[in-house]
Amino acid sequence: MSNLATAIVSMIGTAMWLGAGAYYKSNASLKNYTCGFGSFKFPGHAINMQGLCGELEYVTWVLIFMGPLELFSSATVGWAIWAAKKKRGAYARV
Repeated sequence: MSNLATAIVSMIGTAMWLGAGAYYKSNASLKNYTCGFGSFKFPGHAINMQGLCGELEYVTWVLIFMGPLELFSSATVGWAIWAAKKKRGAYARV
């Protein structure tokens, strides 16, 4: 039961992570807003928006490369649970 709970929590976390990444990737107005301004000038100091723009680009590339790897690892855990149940609770050679 513990392995199943771990797999379920892992899949929920992966789905939330992929959903958040897809939202920020598809939200073009957020990227245009942050990357369109070099900095905001307020009385007394300026705020650099290029750091946030770089983080949005980083999230995009991490989502592209790590998303399929996360899904593959979750599928491997599911396959291992299925193989263990097929052997009726005994350790299975996978």
